[in-house]
Amino acid sequence: MHKAIDRRMGEVLGPSQLAAILGQLRKEHVELRLHMERIEWAADQVERMADAAAAVKEIQGIKELLRHFMESLEQHAAWEEESLIPVIEEYFRRSYSNRIDDSIWTMEKDHEMGCMYLRLFLQKETELDAQPDADKVAEAVRCLLQGCILLREHLRIEEQIVFPLIEEVLAMDLHRG
Repeated sequence: MHKAIDRRMGEVLGPSQLAAILGQLRKEHVELRLHMERIEWAADQVERMADAAAAVKEIQGIKELLRHFMESLEQHAAWEEESLIPVIEEYFRRSYSNRIDDSIWTMEKDHEMGCMYLRLFLQKETELDAQPDADKVAEAVRCLLQGCILLREHLRIEEQIVFPLIEEVLAMDLHRG
């Protein structure tokens, strides 16, 4: 059981706290998507380059974008663990147990696999410095893009499952109030 859940057991969040969580989640998703779009655009530019040495230099720039993105993603994941998961546990697990459990598992796996591909890209980027090669550049870019695809899916599932559930609770609170 999550530490944050232990602290919140028995505590009922009001509509303003739920609305704040939903607002923060939406804001962070927009920011993460913008980061990914910049990374994917830069990766697309690298894929079009014929000169492997020039592509490697561009990949080094992507590495900096990616490091910033991964830092933001890590902060987002920590916030979700602290603030979002306890809300899901408290409000929705009883009513939507199978749907929530499966969705959380899928989101976690997409997140883990996406991050794994991003770390693999960083590893491959390091190897490119020693020997620029068009095939190795393409392989590194594929890892980067696969990581982005999986993380985009993570966000999509979260938006399709979690957003409506929180909105449902907020709507019920409005009708009661």
